[in-house]
Amino acid sequence: DMPNDRNVDMYVWQEQQSRQQAQRFAVECLSLTMQALTVKERQFLMTFDALDHDVSASAQALRMSAIDAHILMEKIRNVAKRAAELVNA
Repeated sequence: DMPNDRNVDMYVWQEQQSRQQAQRFAVECLSLTMQALTVKERQFLMTFDALDHDVSASAQALRMSAIDAHILMEKIRNVAKRAAELVNA
């Protein structure tokens, strides 16, 4: 069976809606996460992003121990997880 134009249009519309919903979710999660992070956590996260997501390089750049960097990253992950849970609620 060949799909008719209406079915194809509906599929495209549904895909667009799904992408838009995912984008809204991501923006809300990021916004809540950034609001909840401390200045030190935000600084680490920005450095982490700038250094291609390398925890060790971020720790060196910020002159902190690797252990402290991993602890800070875990705190950031927990904040992001709670933000996602709030957005999903």
